[in-house]
Amino acid sequence: MKDPFELLPSAPEFEPKEEVKTATKKRNFLPLALGVFGLALVIMGYFSISRKSVSADVESVPGAKISFSGLPESVAIGDEIGTTVSVQATSALKDAGVQVFSDAFDMSKTASLNSNLKEGQVGYARVLTQEEILSLPKDINKGIYVYLGDLDKDQTRSEQLSLKSLPINSDLATLYVRVVIGKKVQYNCGFLGMAVCTKISGAEFIAQDATSIHTRKTVTIITKPGYNFMTMPYVFTQSAADEFLANMKVKWASIYSTKDADYVDLLKSGNSSMIKPGVGFWIYDEKGGSYPLPKDKVEVNYNDPFSLTLEQGWNQIGNPYARRIIFSGDKILVKEVSDDGSPTGAIYSLQSAIQSGALSSFSVVQNKPFVDSNSQQNDIAKLIEYKTLALESTVDPYTAMVVNSTKKLNLIFPAKEIIASGDLLDDKEKQQIQDWIATSGLNQYSDPQNTVYSNGTPLINPSTNQIIDQYDYIISKHPDRPWKEST
Repeated sequence: MKDPFELLPSAPEFEPKEEVKTATKKRNFLPLALGVFGLALVIMGYFSISRKSVSADVESVPGAKISFSGLPESVAIGDEIGTTVSVQATSALKDAGVQVFSDAFDMSKTASLNSNLKEGQVGYARVLTQEEILSLPKDINKGIYVYLGDLDKDQTRSEQLSLKSLPINSDLATLYVRVVIGKKVQYNCGFLGMAVCTKISGAEFIAQDATSIHTRKTVTIITKPGYNFMTMPYVFTQSAADEFLANMKVKWASIYSTKDADYVDLLKSGNSSMIKPGVGFWIYDEKGGSYPLPKDKVEVNYNDPFSLTLEQGWNQIGNPYARRIIFSGDKILVKEVSDDGSPTGAIYSLQSAIQSGALSSFSVVQNKPFVDSNSQQNDIAKLIEYKTLALESTVDPYTAMVVNSTKKLNLIFPAKEIIASGDLLDDKEKQQIQDWIATSGLNQYSDPQNTVYSNGTPLINPSTNQIIDQYDYIISKHPDRPWKEST
């Protein structure tokens, strides 16, 4: 007969023959019975172990609670802050650790401070591996891991972190924390693979939390080595203006007085108050650099028109807004005023004022490389050149310019009407544009795929030879904003 448990060696089956009445030998079934009994015990043990393992997993699901302390209410770019991350185990944890990650903070200092500890020691810290980074939320590619070790149920362990605030395009800086333990993997083991064993492989996330801090915008200005001709789109207090010049550590700063037809030393006591929105001034920075502007300042509101007085003679002025403007010959207006500043009634466009000769063309300054025989750069006339600023050009923030006026005039910048369209977009609408381009099958400039451009790109203004901002171009091509309809 066939062995129902397939424990015995296979043997050919045979058909029973007709019964022959002969003497037969009694067969001993004891070994077979013992084998069946042993197999039953193994099977019962297997199910018993499996049930016990499943029950244990259900009864002790690993978990933890995360809390933060010591964080400030707000941070500015470059601020170094400390915070304490605490983890309370809601069940016994083995080989626990935390992953701390953010696009708003650099945490490498924490890893370096704990570099004296070895892997497996509580407090050991390292930067996240590439494999760990791939598991992070989109756009976050940095973080650290800190080892917490074994924790009993309700036990709390805390770690001090050192963070440095990074530049981000958001009003909130968010810090994320994950609690991880070794991931338990079950597999068959033991006699005939009928038992269940557990091993640790990889990491299992058992808790995650986040905290956010408001960001304080720190505005910086970048100077080139040598002479810089600039303007400020901010109203400074006297002390803030002094702080601005002191931060740059410049040894020479001057502003032109049209009435006196001469330069005034801004570094002399009280003269820094002459730094005003839309007024051009000069500084000499030997090495150039990036400098934070004072916190005590008020930005010119680009929703409001800005009026700038031009005296008879040469005037050094600038873009009064902290955004790019289109130097529009039609939209920028000129108003005639009397000596006491009262309007005379005549108003015309900037283009008409230039064509009539009331104003000269406007010019911006470009630096030239020059070093004299003594390896000095003292002759300013050989270090700079004036370049005519074409109407409809784009003028960056902080850009100053010169113009000659034949009479006293008011120059009126009409607010949002001349702000470059790309500078009026927020991050949300920029993302809507990119999503719309992707789903519409267009190229990166929002034109049909395979569009051929004479210069290889549409982002060059043929009349001014300036580079066009990508979003300025897209909005000019699609003023109806079709991406708004698709969201």
